[in-house]
Amino acid sequence: MRIVILTPWPPLQDGLSYYSWFLCNALASMSEIVVIASNLSFSTSKGKLKVVASWPLGTTGVTRAIKSCLRNSADVFHIEAPPMFLKSTLGMILLPFTIAALRSSGKPVIVTLHTVIDMSNRRQSTYQPDNTLQKLFNVSLFLSQMFLIAYTRSVCLLSTKVIVLSDLMRKILLSRYSVSPKKVIVIPHGVKKRMTSGSFRDNCSQIRELLFLGFIRPSKGLEILIDAFSNIADRLPNVKLVIAGGAAHPKDKDYLNSLKKMILHSRHYDKIHVIGRSLSDEEIASLIERAYAIVLPYLDNFIEVSGVVANVMDYGKPIICTRTPRFLGDLSPNIDCLMVEPGDVRGLSNAIQTILERKDLVEMMKRNLEAKARTRYWERIAEEHLKVYAMK
Repeated sequence: MRIVILTPWPPLQDGLSYYSWFLCNALASMSEIVVIASNLSFSTSKGKLKVVASWPLGTTGVTRAIKSCLRNSADVFHIEAPPMFLKSTLGMILLPFTIAALRSSGKPVIVTLHTVIDMSNRRQSTYQPDNTLQKLFNVSLFLSQMFLIAYTRSVCLLSTKVIVLSDLMRKILLSRYSVSPKKVIVIPHGVKKRMTSGSFRDNCSQIRELLFLGFIRPSKGLEILIDAFSNIADRLPNVKLVIAGGAAHPKDKDYLNSLKKMILHSRHYDKIHVIGRSLSDEEIASLIERAYAIVLPYLDNFIEVSGVVANVMDYGKPIICTRTPRFLGDLSPNIDCLMVEPGDVRGLSNAIQTILERKDLVEMMKRNLEAKARTRYWERIAEEHLKVYAMK
């Protein structure tokens, strides 16, 4: 079977997003894979995996992408659809067109939706009910909802099958967008197998490290984490907080700098370490190995799943996270994580203290996370994709 995968993600790992990279490499051990990638200046081949740099990131590249897909004579087309296809609203509009153009070849077109928007969420509203701006906001929200309905339904209708990463995402598609249950298939985010960094050595240190890992941006709630850690450090002196990850966009660099200033004014600045840059696989593995717990205090309300959770799951480190859709759809409170309400400093402090004091809870989470990870290794996820490709 020859599978052509269209991926408009910004390149992070050898020209592909991390998700696409791991999925395509796992698939290439079982089938012939051609990746039509965006924003690349090179093409490459490795065994049964061929990466073709054929179109720029932007709406002008759609025609080139479609031509490149059709030129490669696929048995199945698979489109990886991030929240903003082609990084623009117009690009989102062109996604249904792209699906229809590929379907005209007579071949199946599978689409993976990495984010599903719940139209019932009105947390964006910030104005008074009698305010003119509120009325304009409501009109805009109504129009946005109509656009989302038309866009999401057309994507699902035109696709042969739609893959989502959690049961919660599937539930939203069925209940809010009236998509047919036969159309939507859940395949979890793949889990990267535990990597031994070689640089970590257990020196029986009494210091226990809390680790935040991922892109640093305002939606991650890091101010909340710093405040919560300060509360814990007052009571439990042998703890350290490590915040590791780069700024994904130039505007996030200002946020990173503001965090550093906040830490300098903290009474526990010497116990908080920030690594504000992209990290190698070996560095990430070393940080996870050394960590006592992973803390993810996100504030966003996006209905998707966390790539960070997928990367740390096989290490069995206890996870403390917020009660947001991306975690509710993938983790089980008090079984493989502790969950707190977003923005709750006291709740986060208490959860951290519970993890630090309850070795039995830590061991239970370790067993459950490692067991879940084994069902989600990328090889298994690739096998699930092959089953979808073979569906009629």
